[in-house]
Amino acid sequence: MKKLISSLCLLLAPFSAIAEESVAHVFGDNVFSIQLPKSWVNNNDRKYFSFSSPDKRVSLTASAYAKEGGNLEEFSNYRFSSVHDWYKPTSQVKKLKTEKISVIYREFEGVWPGETKPTFYVVACANLGKAYASITFTTDRQDFLANQNRYVQILRSVQPGS
Repeated sequence: MKKLISSLCLLLAPFSAIAEESVAHVFGDNVFSIQLPKSWVNNNDRKYFSFSSPDKRVSLTASAYAKEGGNLEEFSNYRFSSVHDWYKPTSQVKKLKTEKISVIYREFEGVWPGETKPTFYVVACANLGKAYASITFTTDRQDFLANQNRYVQILRSVQPGS
């Protein structure tokens, strides 16, 4: 009976919520690496670093910017201010620090023009030493809340390149 209940729980859980092995992906010319679930699909967009869960419920995109002065707080404030007007902040600014990087992130929610369902948009900024990274998750509120620890672990996995 216990096995049956466990199996049913796995079947009922959103696919993106199931824990799985991670794989490192390298951004650009070794600007940084990030650990993502093995099943996530590279969207092969030449303009963007872009991955999605197999069920397309969550996507991650990233970009990097050369450091030309300033600090992570200034960069993240700039990045947060450039989020589309239809997204409204739903959290205070949050910070995390690992041995090698500092990350500042904020959660937003809104409805894209022409759509009816809100999307949840998490914008994270990381100080990589020689560059800043902007990493975003796009999903829905239910998925984000159910998998928040996983997304924070993904942010913690960012490693500066050489």
